[in-house]
Amino acid sequence: MPNADRWRKLLRRGWTVLQNAAHQLMQPFLNIVVSALVIRQTSETVWGAFISILILVQLSATVSGWGSKEYLLRAFSRDPHTIPQQWQANLFTRGGITLVACVLTVFYAASIQQAGLLALWIVLLVLATSFDVLIVYRRAFPVAIATDLLVTAVRVGVVVALGAGLTADDLIVLFVATIAVKAVVYLAYFRDVLRPLQLQIEPVFYRVALPFFLLGFSGMLASRIDLYTVSVFESDAEVGRYQVFINLMLYLQALSQFILVPYVKTLYRMPDASLYRVGRRLFLLGCVLVPPALFAADVLLRVVYEMQFSPGFIVLGGLFVLPIYGYLPLIHRLYRRDEQHHVLHANIAGAVFNLAGNVALLPVMGTTGALLSSTVMQWGMFAYYVYRNADDAPAELSGVLAGD
Repeated sequence: MPNADRWRKLLRRGWTVLQNAAHQLMQPFLNIVVSALVIRQTSETVWGAFISILILVQLSATVSGWGSKEYLLRAFSRDPHTIPQQWQANLFTRGGITLVACVLTVFYAASIQQAGLLALWIVLLVLATSFDVLIVYRRAFPVAIATDLLVTAVRVGVVVALGAGLTADDLIVLFVATIAVKAVVYLAYFRDVLRPLQLQIEPVFYRVALPFFLLGFSGMLASRIDLYTVSVFESDAEVGRYQVFINLMLYLQALSQFILVPYVKTLYRMPDASLYRVGRRLFLLGCVLVPPALFAADVLLRVVYEMQFSPGFIVLGGLFVLPIYGYLPLIHRLYRRDEQHHVLHANIAGAVFNLAGNVALLPVMGTTGALLSSTVMQWGMFAYYVYRNADDAPAELSGVLAGD
């Protein structure tokens, strides 16, 4: 009987892990479906023009989030009896920064009408993503997966119906409408957090959640600053091509997270020497996984997107992907030692360096310069994390890296 109970627990945990993985992998896959369909039916220029707007809307929503997901996960764990009050107070408190983001749309929208549409998009996106913490905390992954499938089905149906006449403005309207559907579904499913509804503002949230925001936002900037810069300096067609390619490379980077996340609890208990070995083995695994993954990405780009990139560009993408397989365990060691500030410093320095590299290389080398700058930044971060972790354990780390 005890063995049966143990197996049931393991199966439940395994099922939860599978659902979470499916939830995490579903969105990238669905994004590939929509972007490929738009590009094949219209052009890279239409997708690129839309992406230039999407980048700004998502950036606005990220800032408006202010690290709330990570902050609330900790808050819910400490006091689960006040989840509705905490969730509502957090959402209403972030209303101020969301309002500022909405006002700023007038500076990058093509017209006042479009500015109003983008402002609505930001509000709906902030509302929909506010439920992410509840999806994770309550493990409501089937609802999230079903909602993503519904939203994507609507987007695909509209794109197919409009065909070659589809425009970037059509895509904006479509994404606003479907994110509204997503928000309504989540409001209905998580309606218990709306009762009783209380308008409560907690300005202290901005201060206490600042570390969560800075870590997440600086990491996003370090990995995405090349796409932001390309969207400023390059044509819509080049933006569309580069966005598709770099997204695939980021998905390959994310694979390292999927490999490591199930063992994070174990990492926090490991002695340093064992953790360093995990880092070396994960890096070697990356060396094995990345080449066939690059081949698959190249086939996907040619067959699905009808895009061709030079072999050198593809290889450079692989060099961009590889470093995270080596430094990810080292980041967790710093977290374990409460030295998150080192990660923050690396993210900020990486973002600044990458921005400078993009500005210098884009006019000379085009998107190859953007990718080269990002690749150098990734290897620079790898070197920094090795140095930072070796600072207090040089003998252990050097021995492990040498293969002892």
